[in-house]
Amino acid sequence: MIDLKGYTTFVFDFDGTLADTLPICFESFRRVFRKYNQEELADDEIEARFGPSETGVIQNYVKPPEKADEALRLFYTIYQQEHDRLARTQDDVVQLLAQLKESGKNIAVVTGKGRKSYDFSVDKLSLTPYIDLSIAGDEVNDHKPHGEGIVRVLEYFDCPPEQAVYFGDSNADILAADHAGIVSVGVNWFDERSFDVQPDYMSQTPKDILI
Repeated sequence: MIDLKGYTTFVFDFDGTLADTLPICFESFRRVFRKYNQEELADDEIEARFGPSETGVIQNYVKPPEKADEALRLFYTIYQQEHDRLARTQDDVVQLLAQLKESGKNIAVVTGKGRKSYDFSVDKLSLTPYIDLSIAGDEVNDHKPHGEGIVRVLEYFDCPPEQAVYFGDSNADILAADHAGIVSVGVNWFDERSFDVQPDYMSQTPKDILI
């Protein structure tokens, strides 16, 4: 068990942390790169391009570059059409968020997703009521592993770093928490993820978290 009773602000990554949305991201990018780049990419090859929002990934990699806007529209079309089939959350995640809400904790999301795909997913998965603040990947100057998004959350809630914790499923998440000076929790809530950097805590299920 991970005792986080003393913390006031709980910040979460989204894809792979609050929701199992990596499959829909992979499928959407795969079909975009197949059409425009004639590439057939595996999940890990797509994930290696993550960092910026979907807009940044497509602008960085789609060929020719003048097709980026068209490719982004295709990405969103696929994302929305396939969402019900390929995206989910779990009851234990919802229960944790509900407990945090009932306890009066600040709840925020700092995600690399763009605002459009984040809003679509958080609404479709009925998570919106639990989240007080969200910062998307196309709303920061420096994406994770930079700590900008987390620092902005701390400023918004007037929260000292020692009272905040960040949950994520990737090395970039753990590094972002470290750069922002807050505690990190690496999560394996959906898939078993390996970390090259050491989080302060590791959680296999939301039931690990004591608040």
